[in-house]
Amino acid sequence: ENNTRPPNLYKIKIDLPIGSPAVNCCVLSGGISVSSAIVTQVKENEFVIVGGYHSDNQKRLVCNTVNLEDNKIEIEEREAPEWTPDIK
Repeated sequence: ENNTRPPNLYKIKIDLPIGSPAVNCCVLSGGISVSSAIVTQVKENEFVIVGGYHSDNQKRLVCNTVNLEDNKIEIEEREAPEWTPDIK
C-alpha cells in the first residue's frame, strides 16, 4: 500500500523434533532495501544479491555479498555483472 521496502531481513529457524515443531524468528538489522532481485546461495552462510529495485521506478544496478552468522549480517558490495543497455 505504501511502497516501502524495509531494510530488514528475517531469520526463521524451524526445529522439527518429535511432537510439535519449534519456530524461532529474529530480525537481522542492517539489511538492504530491495525487491525483485536475484538471490543465490554460494556457500552455507553466504548469498549473492544481484539487481532488483529500490522503488517501483528505480533499478538497483549493484551486486552484494551477504554473509549470515548466528544473529548478525554482513553486506558487502562486489563487482556487478556487465549490465546490458536495455537493463540500464
